[in-house]
Amino acid sequence: QLKKDFTNGFINLNEFGSEHELNGVNVRCVVQSPTEQDTLLKGLQYRGFEAVHTQQAIVYVVKDDLQEFPVKDEVMTFDGETCVVDSCENQMGMLKITLDFNHA
Repeated sequence: QLKKDFTNGFINLNEFGSEHELNGVNVRCVVQSPTEQDTLLKGLQYRGFEAVHTQQAIVYVVKDDLQEFPVKDEVMTFDGETCVVDSCENQMGMLKITLDFNHA
């Protein structure tokens, strides 16, 4: 029932959801891209370094839509761009995956 609620509600393509490639698999998901200011206001650690900027994306996807459960420090692709899993939480069948992208 929860998967149906996720797909028909939160991840509905006519609502908040969009289709993206995650490790070579096209999935419906919701993507948030917190800004550096959002990160600082929430008291989280800023991950920028001299000449290197880290951008984060938070991806919400139904667990059953992925072939494997992502783990911390795993290298993945998101829409063809290489990224690293910062964290992955299973929230009652909905995965909240935080991805780090490095930009020079």
